[in-house]
Amino acid sequence: MKGLISSYRDREVRASNPYQPWGNWVPPTNGQLAFGGAGGPVTETGALSIAAVYTANSILADAIATLPLRQYRTTTMGMRKEMAPSALVQNPFVEMSQLDWITQMQFSLGLRGNAYGIIIERDAKGFARQVMPVHPDRVSIRRDSQAGRLQYQMNGDILDLDDVYHVRGYSMPGSPVGLSPIEVLRTPFSNAMSADNFYGAFFGNSAQPGGLLRVPGDLDDDQARQLAQQWMASHQGVGSAHLPAVLSGGVEWVPLTVTPQDAQFLQGRQYSEQQILSGIYRIPPHFYGSVDRSPQATGIEEVERSFITNALMGWLRRHEIAVSSLLPIGQEARFDLSERLRPDLLTRAQVAQVYRNIGVITPAEVRANEGMDDLPPEFEDWANNPMAPLNSAQNGAYVQPGDETPVQKAPSVNPNPNAH
Repeated sequence: MKGLISSYRDREVRASNPYQPWGNWVPPTNGQLAFGGAGGPVTETGALSIAAVYTANSILADAIATLPLRQYRTTTMGMRKEMAPSALVQNPFVEMSQLDWITQMQFSLGLRGNAYGIIIERDAKGFARQVMPVHPDRVSIRRDSQAGRLQYQMNGDILDLDDVYHVRGYSMPGSPVGLSPIEVLRTPFSNAMSADNFYGAFFGNSAQPGGLLRVPGDLDDDQARQLAQQWMASHQGVGSAHLPAVLSGGVEWVPLTVTPQDAQFLQGRQYSEQQILSGIYRIPPHFYGSVDRSPQATGIEEVERSFITNALMGWLRRHEIAVSSLLPIGQEARFDLSERLRPDLLTRAQVAQVYRNIGVITPAEVRANEGMDDLPPEFEDWANNPMAPLNSAQNGAYVQPGDETPVQKAPSVNPNPNAH
């Protein structure tokens, strides 16, 4: 394994311009060259420096990577049955955990619109066992003009399609790659960077902030500069804010209020954050601490379901389809959403009661779903029969399926099975 990984890294070659598509006659776009707007160039590092972008991508990555990834096979009856996870599903890359591997893939999707990997190990039947993540900067794609097939160049090597792991985000018809948010959304990202810079300068460089020193008479340039420097040395910055000022010689401090333009700019910074989090990445407001826009307590469950449906499901299915494509035919990988969609205790109890009354679920299954211990052996038959009457275990009237007479159970110290 170590030799396989090292062989790819030893041959790694970085192009002088990592954004230039390999073999593509189309000139690079402004987004590929990291050109931006008011906030300057928008690169991957620059985008992550925006708190809203980092928050949105970390929420999505954590929400996906912490879900159990299970493996299923389709039976001859067309039913889906869970099976033991293969090496690929359990640990896709030996140098990191499954959680870290999925996190890297999701961050790559969320920021660059594509997630890449190289299949570096296969099992005896030729199915993938290990997939090494590859940074998008080190991947170039072109279509062979003769055969019409896609060709991937990774780390300086042209790879066979069977050795490439590629998960696309949103893409245009005919495009072999997903749309990069850094390129497509460079204007709102750049505006957010500009707002952050202004916000920092607003509170970092102002003495009050906002005000003027009024003196009688006229000062020359040196006197004005000396007076300003003395004031700034005593009052500039957050640590020196609101300190008492001692003025002499007729000097008067005249505070100035925040101008409407500055106030609107600061409000625009908040709007920019909401645009990125809720508008672009569809993160619910209460996920990132926006209390004033949080839903009512009674609507939290619906908001969670909405988050899964509108924000997570598309990414989840992309990961599931990509991993499933590496498994044998008839097998698939699926994320388990049951814990994330788990209702509150009262709702679970009410549903379990209804299911128990109509014989859909057994007492043993109810206890297992709630993490309770198994009942004592004398109640085993009753606990695993969905049609047994609710009080038959403690009054000795339990009837096994097919029997005509009650089965008399040995008396228990505590006849109530639910007390254990």
